[in-house]
Amino acid sequence: AAALRAAEMVQLAPKDRVAVIGPRRLGMLVIAALASRRRTESLDVAITALVRRESLGPTALAMGADDFAMTTGGDAGRLVRGFDVVIDTTASPEGFLQACEFTRRELHLKSTHGQPCGGLENTTAMVVDEVSLRPWSAEAEAASPASQGTDCFPGAPTVVVDSLAEVDHALRPSHDSERGLVRALGTIYLRPSGEDAAIARLVERGVTLSTSRCGDFKAALARLNSDAELRSIGETMITHRFDQSDLGSAFQKARERDCLKALVTPVP
Repeated sequence: AAALRAAEMVQLAPKDRVAVIGPRRLGMLVIAALASRRRTESLDVAITALVRRESLGPTALAMGADDFAMTTGGDAGRLVRGFDVVIDTTASPEGFLQACEFTRRELHLKSTHGQPCGGLENTTAMVVDEVSLRPWSAEAEAASPASQGTDCFPGAPTVVVDSLAEVDHALRPSHDSERGLVRALGTIYLRPSGEDAAIARLVERGVTLSTSRCGDFKAALARLNSDAELRSIGETMITHRFDQSDLGSAFQKARERDCLKALVTPVP
C-alpha cells in the first residue's frame, strides 16, 4: 500500500525517465507499483533501479525495472540529472543527497529516518504529513492563503517561506506538538534564498520535493487482484531459503545487506 501510494503520487509525463534509488524491500515494491501503473495507464515511461550492490539488479528487473545502474563508481557521474523523477527509498541522508543530484523535475521522498537531511531538520515530519516543497512563483504567492494574514496559518493548505529554517518551522513550529502550520497534504513554497544546502539548491533549480507515507490497503488489494503480474512479487523478493532446522542461519542472513527476504520452511 505504501509503495503504491508513492507510485501514484508522482507526476509522470510521456517519455519520462523514472528512477528508484536504494531499492530493497520497500524500493523493490515501489518498482513493482510503478510498473503496474505503467501497465494500467499505458504510460510511455522508463523505470531504472539505482543500486549500490550489483546483486540487487536482477531482482529489480524481475520486479519491473527496465534497467539498473550503480550509484557508486563510474556509473554515478552519468546519472547526474539523468531522470525526470526520482523516488528515494534509501532511508539515509547520504542517499537523499545523491537523489538530489540525479533528478531534474521531481524528487519523491519516502524515507522516515529521523535525521537532519539536505538542510532540513524535519524531513520525517514532512513525509509523515505528506507535504510538498515547491519553487516559489508570484502566481503561487498570490493564490496562497498565507498572503492573507497569519490567521490562515494553522492548517493552511499552502505556506510561503524565505528559508529552509522557515520550512522547518512551517512543518513543526513547536517541539511539543505534532501539528504544523501547513496541513497534511499541503504545500510549502520556497522563495529563492541563496542558501548553500542541497534542498535549497534543488528547489531553486525548479525541482519539486514531494513525499508520501502510508497507503490505502483496499486500493493495494484491488491492484493485486487486477494485475496478474503483481502476484509473483512476494516470491521474487525471496533471496534466501532455509529449513526450520537452520533457523539461526536464517536470522543471521536476514541481517546482511544482500538479503531482501529470507524464507524459512517449517518441518512437517
